[in-house]
Amino acid sequence: MMYAKLRHNDLFEKLFLLFIIIQPILDLITGLTLKLTDSQFSLSLIIRTLFLMIFGLYLIFFKNYPYHKKQLLYFLILAIYLCINLCINYFMKPQFYLASEIKFILKAIYFVVTLSIYAVVFKTTHLNWKEKSLQYIYFAMTIYSSIILIAGITGTSFPSYEWEKVGHVGWFYSGNEIGAVLSIGFPVVLLTAIKKSRLYWLPVLIMIYALFAIGTKVGYGTILLVMIIALAFTLLDLIVNRGRAKKQLKTLGILTIILIGTFVYTPFSPIAQNMGIHLSILNEQNEIASEAEQDLAINQNSIESDQVQDLMLSGRDTYLDMHKSFFAEAPLSQKLFGMGYGGNYSSEPKMIEMDFHDLFYSFGIIGMIILTAPIIYCIIKILYNGIKKFKQCYTYENILLASSCALGFGIAFLAGHILTAPGVSFYLAVIVAYLTVNVEQT
Repeated sequence: MMYAKLRHNDLFEKLFLLFIIIQPILDLITGLTLKLTDSQFSLSLIIRTLFLMIFGLYLIFFKNYPYHKKQLLYFLILAIYLCINLCINYFMKPQFYLASEIKFILKAIYFVVTLSIYAVVFKTTHLNWKEKSLQYIYFAMTIYSSIILIAGITGTSFPSYEWEKVGHVGWFYSGNEIGAVLSIGFPVVLLTAIKKSRLYWLPVLIMIYALFAIGTKVGYGTILLVMIIALAFTLLDLIVNRGRAKKQLKTLGILTIILIGTFVYTPFSPIAQNMGIHLSILNEQNEIASEAEQDLAINQNSIESDQVQDLMLSGRDTYLDMHKSFFAEAPLSQKLFGMGYGGNYSSEPKMIEMDFHDLFYSFGIIGMIILTAPIIYCIIKILYNGIKKFKQCYTYENILLASSCALGFGIAFLAGHILTAPGVSFYLAVIVAYLTVNVEQT
């Protein structure tokens, strides 16, 4: 009986790992379906929703682990809260569409459910989860970037932007989401190349191409940040561990060449062109606005400040101001439990596309506490164990995975399309769960 149960659990755990590598296939199907047909049907969302349901039941019925009851209590509280959120908004919102609200809720809770599932799997599995999970993420990222490369070479790619800006997303649908996926996964690909070397560096180069090709600020920032972190750690490791000098010098040389190549290519890249286009649009708008000003000199600093803010946030501050207005006028019940998808809109819902802001205004003060509690818990665990066992935890693996987590949450705060996009939040949740358990078990 125990042997059968163990095999049953191992089967589920293998499925958890397999689910990592099929993510690019789901996103590819979504991209081709939405771009080439008139259908708005999302097969990937249905499959990912089934994942939540099936593996959520797995957490409830098939696992006995130390914090099982606490986890069940958390999800019970979350379920009760979501019911209250829907009920309040049904009566309070000027426009209420149940299907849209439920779809957004499923997207928003995907991260915390996935985080919980993989934390349990990594903590209790009998499989070699460390090697396999990172290996599967490496292969998934290689699939994403290879598809973008092939689509670019064959001239069959979809554009990242509908208007003047340049860049392409391969055969995927959303440049923001695919760019975010690659940004979160890039440290894992680089880590694998550093550990195994040789041909494993080829996917790193393909991935850098993909991040450049998409043409977003997020992708470019990821390349620079992760490469600089890896370079700095390698240099420090070279100084501290002289016994591995030959390998570290080789890694240092490769990283330096790639970073120099990145800087050399930057002026010719889609991101440079897009920033130029964005600034020219802002300058045209400012010229029109300045005609109405009596004294241009007084407002020059303000204009330049607004340009920088608009360049960084891509106009998201406009929607942020709109949701602040909704929140200020909302009753206490909505301030506590949220205004739902798009806020108290009267015509068409508009999200801010800055995830933590979207979560706050959509789910209110109480909802924000509930949804961010697992994130805060994991961050505290990582920091506590990382500081307590500093020497053991100070490794390539933990440093690069921590940079992946920092990138994920940083992008979520500034650019969105992370915590409310299941295809992206999945990878962030897996890596956060991995890092949390890894530093604890080190």
